Amino acid sequence: MAPRKSHGQAGGPTRGGTKRGPPGVGPADAQSRLRGGFADQGALQTSVSIAPGVEVVGVKRPSYGKEGRLIKIIANVCEASVPEGMIYQYDVQIYVGDDDKEKTFDMSFNRSLFDKMQNSFQDVFMPCAVYDGKKIAFASHELDLGTSDRRQFDLMMDNGPERPPKRFIACLTKSSVVNLEVLQRFTKGLQSYDNEVQKALTALNVVIRMAPSLKYPSRGRSFYMHETKSIGSGLSVCQGYFQSVRPAVDRLLINVDITTGIMYKSGPLIPLCLEYLGLRPNQAHQLDPQQGLPPYERICLQRFLSGMKIVPVLAISGARGRKGKPVLVKRLTDKNASTLTFTPRGGGAATTVAAYFQRQNQPLQYPHIICVETPSGAFIPLEKCEVPPGQHIKKEIPPEAVAAIVAFSTKPPMERLAAIKKGVELLQYNQSEYVKAFGLNIKSDSLSSKINARVLPTPKLQCGKSTFTPTFGSWNMVDKQVYKAASIKEWMVIIYANQSLVSQQDAKKMVADLIKGCQSVGMPVELKNPLIKFENGLSGNISQQLAQAGGLYKANRKCLPGLIVAILPDHGNSGMYNEIKHFGQFKAGVATQCLKVGKCINAKMQYWANVALKVNPKLGGTNVVPASESSKALSDPQNATIVMGADVMHHSPGSVAPSYAALVSSIDKLGAKYIAKSSMQISRQEMISDLRDMAKEGIQAYIKDRSNVEKITTASAKPKRLIFFRDGVSEGEFEQVLEKELPLLKAACEDAGINPKITFITVIKRHHIRFFSDDLKDIDRNSKNLIAGTVVDQDITSPVLFDWYLQSHCGLKGTSRSAHYTVLYDESNFNPDALQSLAFLLCHTFVRATKSVSIPAPVYYAHLVCGKAKQHYDPSRPAVSEAGTSGSTEHEHIMEKHKSEYKAKVHPNQENTMYWMICLLFPTHLNTPCKSEIA
Repeated sequence: MAPRKSHGQAGGPTRGGTKRGPPGVGPADAQSRLRGGFADQGALQTSVSIAPGVEVVGVKRPSYGKEGRLIKIIANVCEASVPEGMIYQYDVQIYVGDDDKEKTFDMSFNRSLFDKMQNSFQDVFMPCAVYDGKKIAFASHELDLGTSDRRQFDLMMDNGPERPPKRFIACLTKSSVVNLEVLQRFTKGLQSYDNEVQKALTALNVVIRMAPSLKYPSRGRSFYMHETKSIGSGLSVCQGYFQSVRPAVDRLLINVDITTGIMYKSGPLIPLCLEYLGLRPNQAHQLDPQQGLPPYERICLQRFLSGMKIVPVLAISGARGRKGKPVLVKRLTDKNASTLTFTPRGGGAATTVAAYFQRQNQPLQYPHIICVETPSGAFIPLEKCEVPPGQHIKKEIPPEAVAAIVAFSTKPPMERLAAIKKGVELLQYNQSEYVKAFGLNIKSDSLSSKINARVLPTPKLQCGKSTFTPTFGSWNMVDKQVYKAASIKEWMVIIYANQSLVSQQDAKKMVADLIKGCQSVGMPVELKNPLIKFENGLSGNISQQLAQAGGLYKANRKCLPGLIVAILPDHGNSGMYNEIKHFGQFKAGVATQCLKVGKCINAKMQYWANVALKVNPKLGGTNVVPASESSKALSDPQNATIVMGADVMHHSPGSVAPSYAALVSSIDKLGAKYIAKSSMQISRQEMISDLRDMAKEGIQAYIKDRSNVEKITTASAKPKRLIFFRDGVSEGEFEQVLEKELPLLKAACEDAGINPKITFITVIKRHHIRFFSDDLKDIDRNSKNLIAGTVVDQDITSPVLFDWYLQSHCGLKGTSRSAHYTVLYDESNFNPDALQSLAFLLCHTFVRATKSVSIPAPVYYAHLVCGKAKQHYDPSRPAVSEAGTSGSTEHEHIMEKHKSEYKAKVHPNQENTMYWMICLLFPTHLNTPCKSEIA
């Protein structure tokens, strides 16, 4: 098979060999593009004009979608005109005194220094410049820096109480000039997205952030109010506002949204530590490693605090402490202040930390508790540490705090819109001297303007032999049976919950109810009296217990069970859960279903029917499929189509633990049944290294399964089209995906002996665009979100790329977030209606839900498979430690250790099942990062 020709961008076909856009459209021919305001003044657009020579990273927009009912909705964006003129870019360097070595400070200090420089040298900085807080400044006019375009500014900054001011030098050097005409041309479809366009957008983003960043704590493109709310676990939350400049057709947009900042609780460090450990305020003595602080809890606390800034209270001045400079927490000592010794830097005999403070006339109130160690090696007693406000946590959020965070950040749609409008008023764009200086005209009142949207036709689904149409993205299985039922032939029940909560009679009732639940959805259960065994999961070896139960089962039934149902305690069950899953997926090759005892006792039949829907795909069954009239794009016999979904999951920032990739592939003609492949790769790497092998195995499974199940020839089973949905990549990574992953996907096809037309689509959930409506016919009656199937592909989308927003679900609480789709490669030349309808259809085939979900099922599955990475390690073996690592050699050692422990392939019995499906009523307990900012 000959290798495919690569498709160039410049002056030729767009990626995928398509020749998108009408020919001959140049600078003078732009009448078909949007002009003026939003949809209040314009009708639905049906055509685009993008100049032939415009290059894009992806596929140029072919046209706009037409299918569906036209509606008008509100998006959380303000219109802005594209400014004219030049923007001048400067490099910023900061020095201390006469030291010629450049220094690095935190962004808040840098901004305050830059602000003082502008106020002190108004002859240079008038009108004012803007600064990103790091290395780059922008000005709307050329600054007078002398003939060398470089100038140093002497500044005296406060250095704390009872200290003289400190001298700093800020050095500005002219680096480049950006003509804003490139931005105007880009929004009109006449200009490629190049480095100049990127710099112009970066500059304008700095412009709108400058004023709030000087008044409020900020992080990235968000800033936060000073008021915080304690949520326990050593954390507090506060509301903030996100803002970003985005290009659209013929205009710029300012995307404004509310966001939640998750921060360390400010104040004395001891109360924070006690709260994190679940101790009372009067239990500081429990922080003594010789009394009440076990090593495990100390290490957990250390992981939580490491990298956090603290301010040491170094000396006593009258009745008030004098605070030192902020320092970082490196680790916590394993000895208390009374036994921890050190040698003073000024010389002298070794002494304990407690004795040292005693000699300084600062006797410790808690001499028997642990200390903080800083990167310089200094030891500071916990009681001498304070946590400054505004510190975002970059670690995994404690599970106990998640519910409080969600409750704080969840707002119904119209309440969220009102909060966003309040944020726009707070920002006062048109009063900002920085916004005015750069000629950026922002129409704050346009936030209430309507934009065009369409409600796509709801796809028909099939369960059993009947078809139905979901209502408001939802359906009920009460009167329906699954499309293909798996039979439960051999199974057993293991109860790990305390026997005081579950009697033998309770257990028998659970079994009877589960059987009824399975039968209600059409699943036959041949064995009505399975083995029921009580075990102690807290003290025993779970893998051994399961193996012994299997041996007992085989002795009685002359075969092994094909399903293990495990009833777990409501709390403290994550270890049991992971051990059970590892045993089933990697050791025994048996399907497992874990349930929480609190949900099982006296559960209604709807609960057991839902459990059956989770069990069925694990045993090879299929719950729901697209009806034939809705699945023509997938089931066309002349164009057999394989669908794939991929995702990569990373640990918290700063961790050197590996990242995990997952690929799921359809193995039936309807895109309803999938298999999964997973792999491990180096820390923080987003591109999937093993995609070639993973995709090849998926293609081979598709051909084999279709040949066997549908009794068709291998040639007929070979896919002619491959549709690939990729989650997890940002817009800045599109080029990497095309350069690295697409060639691997093509190579996998060649390895598998096929030559399909490939369509590559990214699916992004982490964005801040939200949609609202006050029209009752366009919103869900319960959640008040837009109804499922709302699609937006104009007014706020890219000027050149083939992208759209699809809100495919109604949501249960809060404001639903649409998924943002971008087509990066398309050899099938799909039109927008075809791909938008396909994406919406796949959002209805997620097997564990009777609702449409927010992203296509294969993408959702890939995310779930990534989340089960912890179960690929044998829980009976010690976890790979990351503590105290530094340098590439240590990182390589950790990676090699992970490679030796990680099991990429599941047991052969589980390879062709959807083993990764978890019960909605049972948390996954994954060691995955939680962001300290919730959109």
